[in-house]
Amino acid sequence: MSKQLFKPSVNEDLNRPHNVTLTEGQISTILYVLEGYVQGNDDTELCQEIDDIFMKFEGVVDTYYNVGKCISEGNDYADCVDTLVERM
Repeated sequence: MSKQLFKPSVNEDLNRPHNVTLTEGQISTILYVLEGYVQGNDDTELCQEIDDIFMKFEGVVDTYYNVGKCISEGNDYADCVDTLVERM
């Protein structure tokens, strides 16, 4: 069997969103590496893109902990989850 060149059937779209499941530790590692990369880089456009990535990752983690806080404050579980879903 010989190898054949892969030809994708879907056009490339670097702005196409994807849902990816990552652990909090994996998110932390990615942010740690990106933060180190930004500190040594003068590329303003790249740094802005990395800042946008930071905001999305941090927003997901913050929202998760806000739901836990919402529940621990005695609010209805369903209301807390509804608020989480609205913010996603």
